[in-house]
Amino acid sequence: MTVGTVAIRVAMMPPEPEWCRVACLQCSSSGVHDFKRLNVWQMAADFAVEVHRASLRFPRSDRGVVGTQLRKAAQSIPANVAEGCGVGSPRETARFYKQASRSACEVENHLIMATRLEYLHPKQSAQYLATIGSIQRMLASLIKRLPDDPRP
Repeated sequence: MTVGTVAIRVAMMPPEPEWCRVACLQCSSSGVHDFKRLNVWQMAADFAVEVHRASLRFPRSDRGVVGTQLRKAAQSIPANVAEGCGVGSPRETARFYKQASRSACEVENHLIMATRLEYLHPKQSAQYLATIGSIQRMLASLIKRLPDDPRP
């Protein structure tokens, strides 16, 4: 009997809004968007893990300053994308995507500083900078594709 009840509940749910399909590709039945399906989240999460591992090899003389800032900013990108997928309006989603974009700019700065301090090899840094550039472009594209929210 519960199977029939579940089917009725699902059938009675309102249709998924268009902005949801644009922003997060698919909504779950609970109304929470599946951020794990977003290519930008996948790329940012993989990037955060890679940068985390690289920053652990920074010299002790750094005392964790650049490394810690780099790790926090890199981990903030997928976190903000995920949080943006859990809100109920395109305006709020855009706010979190914009915060993820700001964190990507911060990561870019920390990568440049780590390279200038010779914590990262220039070749490795160039690869990371190319990846963060791709993430920034993907975020900009998602933000542009969100509809304007009619609320002030």
